Amino acid sequence: MLSLQNIQKRYADSFRLNIPYLNITKGEIVGLVGNNGAGKSTILKLILDLIPCDEGDIRIQGYPSTNDEKWKSLVGAYLDHSFLIDFLTPEEYFEFIVSLKKGLSTNYTTTLDLFAAFFNNEILNKSKYIRDYSTGNQAKIGITSTFLTIPPLIILDEPFANLDPSARHSLARIIRHFQQQFHCTFLISSHDLDYLTDICNRCLLIHKGELVKDFPVDNNSNTYLKLHFAKNS
Repeated sequence: MLSLQNIQKRYADSFRLNIPYLNITKGEIVGLVGNNGAGKSTILKLILDLIPCDEGDIRIQGYPSTNDEKWKSLVGAYLDHSFLIDFLTPEEYFEFIVSLKKGLSTNYTTTLDLFAAFFNNEILNKSKYIRDYSTGNQAKIGITSTFLTIPPLIILDEPFANLDPSARHSLARIIRHFQQQFHCTFLISSHDLDYLTDICNRCLLIHKGELVKDFPVDNNSNTYLKLHFAKNS
C-alpha cells in the first residue's frame, strides 16, 4: 500500500531525515512515534508531496507520490486544523472534500452516520462556519473528512491531541471499524502512547530523523515506549 525507499531530507539547521526502507501493507494500522523534532511530520508531508525529498522514492499503491496524480484519490489525510477551509460550514466542507475525490458518492451520508457518537451533536446542522467552532470540534471536522470516501490509506497526524476523552474513545472505535470493515490502512502519528498501542498492530519509532525500531505491537509495547522516552527526556 505504501513504500518508502532511500528517503533523504536535509534542512539548513543540520536536521537530516534518513529512511532507507519502509513498507506498509494493506489493512495495517501503523503508529508513528517520536519526540518533537524527530521527523514524524516531515515523513507525513513527504508522503503527501507537500515537501520534496532530496533523494528517494515514495509510492502509494504503486503510484509515485511525485509527478503522478493517481494516488490522491487513494488517500485521506488530516495534519491539523489549519488545512480546513474555515469560511465553510462543516456540511459544505464535507461536500467539497468528497467532490475532489469522485463527486458525491452514495457512501457519503452513510459514512457520515458512523460519526454520530464522535460528533456528540456538536457538529452538524448548527448553521456555523468552521472558524466559529472550538479547536476540538475543528479537529473532529478535519479528521472526519479523511474518512468520507473510504480511501484505502488514511494518514492522521496527532488525531487525539485536541479531543476530549469521549471523542478519543469514539475515534479509536471508528479507526478499528474502518480497518476491519473496509480494510483501510492507517498511518497515525501521535504522542498518545496509550491510544496508539491500543489500536495499532505495528509501531515505528523515529529518533533524530532515523527509524530506530519497527516492531509489532503487543502487551509490552506501551511500557517499552514509555521507558524509551523516559531515557531520552
